[in-house]
Amino acid sequence: PTSKAASLLQTFHGKSKLKPRVPENQRTLLRNCMIWTGEENTLNDNNNVATARPAFRGAILLRGNIIEAVLPDGHPLPGNLTDQTCCHAVIDCEPNHSIIPGLVKGHSHTGFQDIVDTRDAGDTPPEEGVLTGVWNAGKLLAAGFTSAFSAAGVRVRQDPVTRDWIN
Repeated sequence: PTSKAASLLQTFHGKSKLKPRVPENQRTLLRNCMIWTGEENTLNDNNNVATARPAFRGAILLRGNIIEAVLPDGHPLPGNLTDQTCCHAVIDCEPNHSIIPGLVKGHSHTGFQDIVDTRDAGDTPPEEGVLTGVWNAGKLLAAGFTSAFSAAGVRVRQDPVTRDWIN
């Protein structure tokens, strides 16, 4: 592969939640954040119309790579924890940072590039389709998407190979 493609493959190869980047015994506190959870608004009594809970200011406590607590402003940390004693790192999200859940791309074709007509897919070599898939999956990850359903690749097994390179 070209140096750009090789660099890209190295960037995403082996990047899976199977290998935590933060040890499980370390906590991180993200405070003063605008938080949108995407949860259903349980306070809504508007003829059973489903709406999302509004964003709120608060903090998120992480243990390793796992969310341990989501705390609206004014809620104490769990147990006897304080900002000074709880965490390996305390990150202040002020003034304009928000935290949202990972986005899910429900329909994608990560291995497609510059395809205008269905016949164009046949012109893509298998290797190029995989490299394009990794490149496009990287763009999705960088944009905040944590998962995507690739509805079809240019070639058989292209999407599983792309997934395996990232995982």
